[in-house]
Amino acid sequence: MQRQQGSERPEVRHARTRQAPRIAPPGAPGGEAPLPPYAPPSRCTDPQCHELATRRGRCDEHQPIAWSGRDDKAARYGISSGTWRKLKRRVSARDHDSCYACGAGQPDDPDEPRHVLDHIVPVAEGGSVTSLDNLGLLCGPCDTTKSRAEAIRGAQRARASRNRGS
Repeated sequence: MQRQQGSERPEVRHARTRQAPRIAPPGAPGGEAPLPPYAPPSRCTDPQCHELATRRGRCDEHQPIAWSGRDDKAARYGISSGTWRKLKRRVSARDHDSCYACGAGQPDDPDEPRHVLDHIVPVAEGGSVTSLDNLGLLCGPCDTTKSRAEAIRGAQRARASRNRGS
């Protein structure tokens, strides 16, 4: 087969060498950049539901309950709920039913949540499980603040552990 003069052979590119077309940035001559592609909405993963998923593959009604698989105190700390209640009574008597962080007393309204028994130094950070010196009562807002700070420190420890293992 002979090649004719003037006829060019089409350029063939492989997928690995193909480059995306250059797009002018917004405001530059050449126009606006097109919107990036995104996945179409999907259905909720619950077999009986026909709604569209909003987060994590589920609709708003079928979102997982936070902390639903969390262990109870006996599984986490190796002590029974009766022992935990006794410790809380002793700490409540010692601290006069007040929060060790802000000093707030127990709420008078029975509908409001009571103070929770908390490890001052978390067990994950070396605190004792049953020592009265490491236990105190926390009101709801202080417990939320302290729990968030502990979660951040725990995530940092986990990240550091993963980086050391790599």
